[in-house]
Amino acid sequence: VPSNHDLHGVRALNRVDVTGLHTLLTVVVDISGRRVVAQSIIPGILQGEQASSLVYGSTDNGATVASEPRMHALVRQACEELGIAE
Repeated sequence: VPSNHDLHGVRALNRVDVTGLHTLLTVVVDISGRRVVAQSIIPGILQGEQASSLVYGSTDNGATVASEPRMHALVRQACEELGIAE
């Protein structure tokens, strides 16, 4: 089930416990015969402040990708601990 994969990914990142790397609050909910992944909202994203709050990733389906060097180093460290190639 894809929704379980999302939760497993968040759990794996939390397990490696890289200082300075944080995940969104995430929950998998079964409701009315459906499974839904719910996550907290990135602060400022609804007010059009993506440029100031998003430091890694994309909010427009990959049309633009943010990759701040300090955050990339944190993600690289997590990937190394998880055995994921860059």
